[in-house]
Amino acid sequence: MATTRLRNGDALSASSYRRTAALKPNALDAQFAAALNALGDGHVYCVPSFAVPEHNVTTIGLGDAFVGGFVSALIEG
Repeated sequence: MATTRLRNGDALSASSYRRTAALKPNALDAQFAAALNALGDGHVYCVPSFAVPEHNVTTIGLGDAFVGGFVSALIEG
């Protein structure tokens, strides 16, 4: 959700969220996440960030959007 806000600013929508979810992860971040997950012995779950192609992004409200996405994921299981 925070990445969608970063990419779209106030113009968040369900379709913009789905487009963000379809982005590929950043390759270096994917390697880091895999290594950290291996070290965690099943007790750590790290997800790589998306490779965001936009250059004109919004940073206001990203913390709130992150927490909203986190709580939403907890509820959905």
